[in-house]
Amino acid sequence: MTKMRFQITMERGMTICSENLENQLRQVLATEESASRIEPGKRTPAAVLVPFVCLDGHWHLLFTKRTNGVAKHRGEISFPGGAVEVDDDDQIQTALRETLEEIGVPKEKIKVIGAIEPVPTISNFCVLPVVGIMEWPLSLNVNQDEVEKIILIPVDWLSNAENWYESDYEYEPGTFRRLIHYQDYNGEHLWGLTALMTRKVLDLL
Repeated sequence: MTKMRFQITMERGMTICSENLENQLRQVLATEESASRIEPGKRTPAAVLVPFVCLDGHWHLLFTKRTNGVAKHRGEISFPGGAVEVDDDDQIQTALRETLEEIGVPKEKIKVIGAIEPVPTISNFCVLPVVGIMEWPLSLNVNQDEVEKIILIPVDWLSNAENWYESDYEYEPGTFRRLIHYQDYNGEHLWGLTALMTRKVLDLL
């Protein structure tokens, strides 16, 4: 079945953001070469792109809101990404491929900075968060079957300790796990694995 897609043109964000963020990330992240050799162990390998974009002179992170038609994590806020496929050279390639498939951004528009430690999930995946800077503004070719909307949240807001908290989540009867939640941003709730990866990346700055 042919996937339905819609075009989004982002016309704002023409000002320049500080280069300090990129320099700091380069100093602390695993290099692209070393990150590509990270082994997921016995878990299913997966990867996401953690994309920084410059909007109106301020750094933002780009998230997607999943549609209610996907198999897992319906309606949740996430980074572009998914499981490794046979043709992927490594998990960095996975993150870039999934970004192209989900929101139509080719790898030529993304500067990969590096990656943080892989994050294990309760669903037996091992997710490599690949950090990159996405050119902005640009036209997005969004896969409407998977992505309901694009969400841009300022890094300053995400870094503010007043905007996030932790609480227990019962994922099996009698079994709890401590999860990170953000306060709602423009009516959207960021929590769970994506919130955890967000915190891990921003804690490096």
